Amino acid sequence: MGLQIADRPAFNNISCHFSTVVYIENGVVHFHGYGVYVDKDGDKILTEFANNPVAPGGRAKVIGGTGKFAGMEGTSDYATEFPKAWPEATGRLIARGDWILTLKNPL
Repeated sequence: MGLQIADRPAFNNISCHFSTVVYIENGVVHFHGYGVYVDKDGDKILTEFANNPVAPGGRAKVIGGTGKFAGMEGTSDYATEFPKAWPEATGRLIARGDWILTLKNPL
């Protein structure tokens, strides 16, 4: 994630966790879920996302933040890949997003 704010990489050393519901409708895979990004200081960015069943990807929306991310608004358009899962009977997803963010408080 290459976001730079005031010459500082905002998302360096950040971890993320996603909780997702995946379902198949008429042979098409859909998903909807939430993501929590946590930086080294414990500040969080909360996102909601869903896929676009026609194209591989979708849009995430920032729905909240804590600490330095409080008041943040924005979206991320992302592309997804589904490589072969390992171990067998599990799922794997790789996503790359381009973020457009507005900060209430400068970092």
